[in-house]
Order: sequence, then structure tokens, then C-alpha cells
Amino acid sequence: MLFNLGPPIRLEDKSYPSGVIVLPVNTTARSITLSADTQLAGFRFNPGVSVGFFGKLVRRDAEDIEASLLKKLQLLHQSLVTTSGHNARIVLMYKWLQQHLGIHNCPPQLFKDAIELVEHAQEIGLVSDELALSQRQLERQFKALTGMTPKQWQRTMRVKNTFMALKTQPDIELAALAVNQGFSDQAHMTRECKTIGKITPKQYLKLL
Repeated sequence: MLFNLGPPIRLEDKSYPSGVIVLPVNTTARSITLSADTQLAGFRFNPGVSVGFFGKLVRRDAEDIEASLLKKLQLLHQSLVTTSGHNARIVLMYKWLQQHLGIHNCPPQLFKDAIELVEHAQEIGLVSDELALSQRQLERQFKALTGMTPKQWQRTMRVKNTFMALKTQPDIELAALAVNQGFSDQAHMTRECKTIGKITPKQYLKLL
């Protein structure tokens, strides 16, 4: 969830004016273009929570949201625009979420267990066995709550964790990093980062 409080921003080839921006699940990174006077606020849902919050998996943008909820988000946006200071805006969003996000929005514990297991599993089939689910049941639940298969989720998290490791350990040997993150070798890591993150580890390091 993003709230654009200033001039238009651009995500890939689409421009978003001031207002409510809902970012659907995407299996690859997207570029964002911001002007010097950009002002953004927002929050990110934990895996599966957005489905409970929106009542479905959002696949497009704000147009895909139920009208009454969109109106509440638009009112929050207006309040954020008229509120000054980062801390005040964070408090405003926190209080709004306390009112509108309940325990009933959270995914089942089984899914939370699956998320943790899949991220570090060597074989997805072993996760199914540990959770006493068939592989088809696991895939169906993953797709319903995240829009991804377990394998897509695992690949995405590996790339995310790779970039996070590079940020905290920029001097690490890339071959060692590849092994640490569960890739078969450095070339495999480079391909996955390029495919999913749209940038190679070496290119990313140059930006740090």
C-alpha cells in the first residue's frame, strides 16, 4: 500500500498521481521514478494478510478494491496529506491499521509454518510431507494467499536475501554468498538475481 502525497510518480511505464496506490503481487522487481519533491507513505502486509484485508488477492490496482474500503483508504490519504512530519504520519497509519486490521485478517497458522519452511527447504516436496499436505494442496494455498507457487516464493526470497546480505556484507566473496543463500553456484545466483531482481550482484554492489 502506497499513498502518494505529492507529484506523480512512475512505476515502469505507468504514472500515478497523488492518491492511493495498491501494488499487486509481482514476481519480478519493477523500476520506480521519483522526483526531488516526492512524498510517499505506506505499509507492507506480511505474506497472506492482504487477502484477509482486501477480501481477495489484488491482481491489478486500487480499482480492484471494494468501494467502501477504497473510500476509507482515500480518507486516510487525505489525512496524511494534511499531517506534517514523518513520525506523525507513521502514528496516523498505525492507529488506522489498529482500527481496520484485525486478527481475522491473518492467514491460518499452517500457512505461516509453510512460508517459513519453504524459504529454507531444499525440496518443496519435503515441506508438504512435514505439514501433512499434498503438494497440490500446498501450491493451491500458496497461490490463493500470495499469487505465487511455493517455488516462485522460494526463488524470490533467495534473491531478496542475497541483496540484503550484499548490503550488510559488501566485501563478501560472491561464490561464498551463492552457497550461503542456497544457489548451486555463483552463475546460478547471478542468473536468478538478473531474472527476478533485474540486476546482477556485481551491478548491485556498484550502487552501494
